[in-house]
Amino acid sequence: MVEENREVVKKGLLIICGVVFLFAISYAIFTYTGYGKQENKLSTGTLILTLNESTSEGITLADTVPVTDEEGLTFPAYTFSVQNTGTLKSNFQVSLVDDMEKYTDHGCLSQKMDQRYIKYSFERSDGTIMGILNTTNGVLDTGVLAPGETKSYTLRLWIDSATGNEVMGTHFHGKIQIKAIQEGHTNYDTGE
Repeated sequence: MVEENREVVKKGLLIICGVVFLFAISYAIFTYTGYGKQENKLSTGTLILTLNESTSEGITLADTVPVTDEEGLTFPAYTFSVQNTGTLKSNFQVSLVDDMEKYTDHGCLSQKMDQRYIKYSFERSDGTIMGILNTTNGVLDTGVLAPGETKSYTLRLWIDSATGNEVMGTHFHGKIQIKAIQEGHTNYDTGE
């Protein structure tokens, strides 16, 4: 009787391990995160948004000091575009968000720069906007992309000249995040 119970327990454990293993494989197959790529695609049904970036290095402010707007506008630009290569129009939102992975990788989470010190210039098809990053909660653009349409952007960041010494020794690591809403469907996020 004891031997039979052990066999039942062994079979039960094997079945449970098999189910957990299959679940882990299924999860891995349906979960994808891409880092360090210059092109990221979000695809669902007939909606495909493509983010083409000028660099895979990310967006960083480190070891810099407050500067005037005139000087900040001469800083190297981060360029990217968003393209709808699907068959449905899409509402979208472009944001600059903290790249928590970079903060962790660089060990500078405790030196994270407050976004109220970060000034930006954002060029888009209808002109250039300038502002302080925290006043928009990082949102840079919203709109609708028709099938086949591409929107191109240029972003520059600098520390506002009105900032005092409290910003010294702090860093900012950011990444572009695209959120898309396909009409009649849920919200999708590239995370990049």
